[in-house]
Amino acid sequence: METNYHIYSDNKKNNLTKIIETTPTSVKYELPDVLLLSDNDKVDGHPLTDPYYSKEDKALMKLMLSYFVEFMRFSKMKPLSSKSNKNNNINNNNNNNNNNNIKDRPHFSVQLDGNEKLRCIVNNYEKALEMKNYCCVGFFGTKSFNSQSKLSEIISSDDALVSILPEFPSIIGYVTIQKDKPESEEHLSHLPNKVDDNYANIVIIENFDVVNEWRRHTVHRDANQYLSPLYYHLVRIHNAQISIPAESLSNYFKLYQHDPLDICFIRTKYYSFTPDGKVNLRALREYKELTFASFLSPNSFEFFQQIVNEIGKKLKVNTKLIDIYSLIDSNENKEELINQPPHQLMVEYGVDFAFMCGLSFVVGGPQLLSPLVSPVRIEDHYQDKPVYFSNLIAKKESTINQLSRDSTFLHNGKDSFSGYQVLNSHLIKNQGSSIEHYFKKSINTGSHLNSIKSILSSTNDDQLIASIDSTVLDTELFLNRISLEKDIKIIKTLGPSTMPPLVSKLSSPHSKTYSIEIQKYLSSNEFSTLFESVLLKFNYKRFEIVNSSSFDDIRKVIN
Repeated sequence: METNYHIYSDNKKNNLTKIIETTPTSVKYELPDVLLLSDNDKVDGHPLTDPYYSKEDKALMKLMLSYFVEFMRFSKMKPLSSKSNKNNNINNNNNNNNNNNIKDRPHFSVQLDGNEKLRCIVNNYEKALEMKNYCCVGFFGTKSFNSQSKLSEIISSDDALVSILPEFPSIIGYVTIQKDKPESEEHLSHLPNKVDDNYANIVIIENFDVVNEWRRHTVHRDANQYLSPLYYHLVRIHNAQISIPAESLSNYFKLYQHDPLDICFIRTKYYSFTPDGKVNLRALREYKELTFASFLSPNSFEFFQQIVNEIGKKLKVNTKLIDIYSLIDSNENKEELINQPPHQLMVEYGVDFAFMCGLSFVVGGPQLLSPLVSPVRIEDHYQDKPVYFSNLIAKKESTINQLSRDSTFLHNGKDSFSGYQVLNSHLIKNQGSSIEHYFKKSINTGSHLNSIKSILSSTNDDQLIASIDSTVLDTELFLNRISLEKDIKIIKTLGPSTMPPLVSKLSSPHSKTYSIEIQKYLSSNEFSTLFESVLLKFNYKRFEIVNSSSFDDIRKVIN
């Protein structure tokens, strides 16, 4: 049977049972209705339902997952010894353990001052190695003021739960960790018990079907029914998906060791309890909002914003376009983040879909990203195709009329296809020299727009050249911010290359649900007709469907 206060993912089943008869104190009472929360809602009087805590939980789930993955990697490279550390600070065991609950499951634990700080159990080692996608349940409990009275029972219950793990081969692994106490007074004030440490755990599973079996087991059901309501003040339970950026975890260890594993939340359930064990809050948050980002020039952000808004209207879902570089700039780890490739930033910021350079897609690879559509510009030189060019520009009054070794080259980053890689390949092929050896000096300005500004403010003695994405240049010309008659001149054009695509992140739960719909709609006559005025406003005609092979021209250049 289900616990009698359970929240179902099928909303039709919620709020049917109103009276709880089996309770920790044997007192019948009426169960509160399930509140449905949007992505940014929080419940008045229940500060721990603030989405801030879900973001914090997700970061801790990623940390626990990283411990599990590294333990798997270590186990794969070198079978674990059955010897325990004499100081009992770290215990590793691949065969037998003094506690027979874990039996022969690979596991380790970390203890300090007699308290367990971290525990990792691999329940199905072979299955863990062969899988590409996992599901995950994250449990975050905030202890009640009187939690100590139930501590011994909780420990016994935890031992019992661990002992039955071998009965569930679809449970891949289990990790629990002690949480740090909040640093801010505000967040500390949200805890009814400010003395005892709180713990979190993740259960890594093959699919969510096993969750129903697991929670119906007597040991788990009784823990939820009779212990949790008295031991915890509030519980957050996150259902999530984990995607491996390779064919399997075993293959990931060989090929993709530096790409992070992505945890994508599907839903969060909230349960809050009174001191006498009654449920006084049930809430469900389902993550249906589609998050988009642009890794292209900021002068296209307004266009993409309108595209994202239109997708939301058509699909009848909430959508948002985030300014990812502003988010990075405000992050305390911005020096580290700014150097991460777009596919990793999509994982870091929970982005489902992104407008990005074709090179960024190629680097991320078809294991991680799927291109959907690319736009077609209206100008004649694009020949009614989803292509663009690299325009080498100099100041109008400059004496530079062709590539010159005496020039200083401006670019927006070595990872830019139009701003660096195309010219670099051209020089190697035709001059036998790379950019760094051909020009007098090269300078990374950070963006195409910064390169244009540097050209405009330069003197003839500066001898500056820049390689600019033709769509960026054409947008600036179209908006009359610069002029070919007065400000700049194009001294050479390289290309064409396939236009930057809109891609979906394959690890996102929304990718499978919405990718095909988005692709079909943006490439349809319906969209081109209804959205014609907006497309023309930004000098675009339409979108065309693209796939991985559409970017073979870029692969050829960089290889």
